[in-house]
Order: sequence, then C-alpha cells, then structure tokens
Amino acid sequence: MVGNSGIMDSMNRNFGLSKAGGAGAGDGNTIIFAHVPDAVDINNPADVQLFLDDFAARYAVQDTEFAFVLTQNGDFYELHGNIGAIDPTILEREILKGAIIIHNHPMLPEDVRGDSFSSFDFHFANEFQVGRQYLVSYDRRNSMEFTRQYDSEELVDSWLEAWNDSLGALTSRNRKTFYRQYETLKILGKRLEGFEFYENF
Repeated sequence: MVGNSGIMDSMNRNFGLSKAGGAGAGDGNTIIFAHVPDAVDINNPADVQLFLDDFAARYAVQDTEFAFVLTQNGDFYELHGNIGAIDPTILEREILKGAIIIHNHPMLPEDVRGDSFSSFDFHFANEFQVGRQYLVSYDRRNSMEFTRQYDSEELVDSWLEAWNDSLGALTSRNRKTFYRQYETLKILGKRLEGFEFYENF
C-alpha cells in the first residue's frame, strides 16, 4: 500500500491536479489515468458489453481498486485508486450523471469483505445520479441502478436497517460463508422502489 501511495503521489506531482478532469488529475488517493473522448457508443449494447468484459478481464483479480467510467456522450475515463478505495467524485458531477461505471474490489476466493457494493458505492450512485454501476470482486459480478433519487438521510436509514436484517440470512441458511454486503443489497433491491440490484451481469 505504501508503494502504491508513493507512485500516485509521484504521478500527482508530475501531472498536477486538474478540476477539468483530464488524464493525470488526482486527489492523492485516486488518479485519472486516462481520458479518451468519444470512445464507446453508449447506446450500443454490444459495445458496452465489450467495455465491461475488458475491465473484468483486466481487474477482477487485483490488489488495488480501479474503475472505468463511460459517460452519456461516450467519453471514457480510467481511474486508479489504492488497496482500500477508489473515489469517482474526482470527476465533476456533470461527467458522472448518467454514466456507466464499473470498478473492482480486491478480493480472494476465501474473502467475504468487499463481496459486493459498499455503502459508499450505494450512496454515491444516488447522490450523483449515475447510470448503472457494475462491480467485479474476484469471480463475483453484481450491478445496481437507481431510477429515482432519494433523500440521503432516508437512504442512510434504509441501508442500516437492511444491514442489520441481513444477519437473518446467515441464521436461517446456516451458512459458514456469509456475504453481508451482497445480502444487504438483495434486501434493498426488494424494499426500495426505484432501486434495482442484479446478482449477475
């Protein structure tokens, strides 16, 4: 982790910070590694699937978080984070609105942490009104999407309630391996109107 931070600090010094969201912009934890205008036809499902498959092939098994962002006008951004997080809000709000985003969580087969979207991912998607979000965690594949915007405080309560209720899945199924984030999101997908959670993509 120290090595990764050192690399990113060096890149930030070399490229400089940029509010314009160009390649090389960074906040010390997340950098914009690449920006390609008009890269993908977001209205072509086959092109979007290739975009998702390319990310999964590269980053499903990594010890650092990465993200691809595909904007509504087809611009492509590649973001590099660190071992524990990546922050897409380094990009401006108008870039993120309606964008398709895929990122990874560093995870080994025996791991249960980071198994699905985090509470940050969940609240970020609502706050910035992004399009569908995709996640790869080793061989796990999930996606989610808000089709309406919620009050942020309401979502905090909804997440905590589902998080607590998710323990029932462990007890009722007598499972040794328990993916709590995954179970929480499944509950939210059933409870929240305007929120969809997909177990596979």
